[in-house]
Amino acid sequence: MGEEKINLIGDCFLSCACISYYGGFTGVYRELLITEWLEQAAVFEIPVSKWFSHENILGDPVMIRRWQDGILVVKCRRWPLMIDPQQQANKWLRNKEAPQDI
Repeated sequence: MGEEKINLIGDCFLSCACISYYGGFTGVYRELLITEWLEQAAVFEIPVSKWFSHENILGDPVMIRRWQDGILVVKCRRWPLMIDPQQQANKWLRNKEAPQDI
């Protein structure tokens, strides 16, 4: 538990980076980003969980199963870049925000 508290700093930092920069990239490129960010965290001695995963930090397992990138939209203040040629994300977002009249 103590190690998890220490690693929380880096885990939250990397999760914020995922929210900010992941949006329009493929899964393969996202993995490359995480690998690079983890290497840089080690260089700057930022504590990070050995098996870092933004899904584990930010995710709700039910939400992840329903829509793989749902945590990127639900956990951020601004909407991330969504490449949405079939307007599925647009429709989902409008339904989600309908109670706020946005």
